[in-house]
Amino acid sequence: MASVVILRFVVFVGVLVSVSVQRNIRLNQNRTADLIEAYLHKYGYLNIDDGQRGNYTEQLSQAVRDFQVFANLPVSGTVDKVTLNKMLVFPRCGVKDIIRRNGTSQHYNFQAVGKWNKIDLTWNVSRYHAYLDIDLQMETINKAFQYWSNVTNLTFRHTPLEEPDIDIQFIREEHGDGNPFDGRGSNAAHAFFPGESSISGDAHFDEDEEWSLYQNGTNLLAVAVHEFGHSLGLGHSRSPGSVMSPFFEEFNENFTLHADDIKGIQSLYKNDPRMEINNTVTSTSTISSLTNSLNISTIAVTSDPLEDLNGTIAEMTSETSTAEGTKNSDRKRCHGNTKNCKSDKNRRKHNKKQKNKSKKVSKKSERRNTGSDEVDGEYNQDNENGTSYSLLRNETGHVKKKICHLKFDAVDGLNNKTYAFRNEYIYEVASFNIKRRKIRALFRKAPANVSSAVFHPATKELLIFKGKHIWKYNGKKLKKGYPKNITDPRYREPSASVLWYTGLILQFKDDMFWFLDERTLTLSDGYPKFSGVYWPNLPLDVDAAVWYKQNNIYFFKDTNYYKLDIVTRSIENGYPQEIAPYWLNCRNKKRSKKD
Repeated sequence: MASVVILRFVVFVGVLVSVSVQRNIRLNQNRTADLIEAYLHKYGYLNIDDGQRGNYTEQLSQAVRDFQVFANLPVSGTVDKVTLNKMLVFPRCGVKDIIRRNGTSQHYNFQAVGKWNKIDLTWNVSRYHAYLDIDLQMETINKAFQYWSNVTNLTFRHTPLEEPDIDIQFIREEHGDGNPFDGRGSNAAHAFFPGESSISGDAHFDEDEEWSLYQNGTNLLAVAVHEFGHSLGLGHSRSPGSVMSPFFEEFNENFTLHADDIKGIQSLYKNDPRMEINNTVTSTSTISSLTNSLNISTIAVTSDPLEDLNGTIAEMTSETSTAEGTKNSDRKRCHGNTKNCKSDKNRRKHNKKQKNKSKKVSKKSERRNTGSDEVDGEYNQDNENGTSYSLLRNETGHVKKKICHLKFDAVDGLNNKTYAFRNEYIYEVASFNIKRRKIRALFRKAPANVSSAVFHPATKELLIFKGKHIWKYNGKKLKKGYPKNITDPRYREPSASVLWYTGLILQFKDDMFWFLDERTLTLSDGYPKFSGVYWPNLPLDVDAAVWYKQNNIYFFKDTNYYKLDIVTRSIENGYPQEIAPYWLNCRNKKRSKKD
């Protein structure tokens, strides 16, 4: 028996242990050997079944060599101090390094494990880190997704109202997915590859880790970029400097995707962010990124956009909607562990933890800002040029009472966030911290009050409508030649606008609707038409609209919102619903009355 122990440590520690070694030293060595062996099993270097075949000692040695190759360490087959430190101390991802298929392991610089069958992906954070600022967490996660969208045709949208494709959680220890965290150090995060499981694509971060949004500690941005690579289908890379390396190196604020990362992700998804327009397109409209989410490569647009709707969208979305519906019905929010379920009770408990932080932020904002708020006296004040956001929370950290009665003039998704326009302000909604800013502080020369707005995700351009004029912004900059006057005599000032799947702009006013081509500033033939004929359950004179997911549009009217299925042209069951709980985070009426 002693000889077996000796042979084992020739492999693991590279030290020949004599039979006369004291018992307590031998026990410590055995414990270390067990940890190393468990590590090699966990990360794919040593198959459990391997112990039943051939020389187990040689298999252990080969597993160590494989690890050293993957970790770019000197290859010896024995575990020296450097190898041991890399294994048991160095922060790393919890996903396997070597993916085995049919009994054989994959040894590529990059590993492409799977992919999504769509390119418009959604995400949400269902469990935030308790001690990091929530807005900074959201900003960091959004930025991490941009690393991948910048080199592919993928788009990522924050969807706090429905189950996302990628659910993000900060959790600790055992959490119901079979891959428990181990506290600070070593296993810092893990994610799941695309697939049909309810947990496919999800990303988990160890809340006990010393996370940092800057330099000290384990950098959240770098780790999130890595984990989202797994969520998209990439395995680990053994290329030095690769984002998909399993080991989290010292943070470099200027880090970029390695050539190996780009090659890997582009082997799964195209690198062209905009689809080509086929010569069969007969109108002057462009194919927006909305068509990408419908898997539509070419659309023959006739004179009436609604005529194309029944044949094109219904056919192209049927398969995608079925697959997505199956996943959504199977997805379990708690992932087998009810402690992780984000119920309203848990959310209120979580919000309470943020009370002191929100209070400090609000007071700091009030000290910093000057001038008056013209909307109502209860909001925090903007500074004199309106360049800072105001947090719309009172000293207890709850959403202020009057914000819960806010009506929307326009709503749109800009940079993976949802914004609502009201009078001269723009509000970031569907977020824990409801914030606002003066429109003209963001978009120079914009109208004081916006009638409606549309963000085009393919061109990254924001269109603002007021009266019979249109403003077009690329980022914060007004494009040359704008604002422009819309001279088509059939045109009226719209109360709501939304980007249609063909690239035309669907607009509403009173009981009429029409399609506008923003390049020619003309209406489609045969329009305007009566809304009641084509959208029978839609209220008249809606205030705002935003495209949501693949075949849904949210319409806003007074303090309610409606979810419309554009294929059936009907309002979904259960609607209308109140805007306040879901878009303004006003979840407790009794509490809001005391604010």
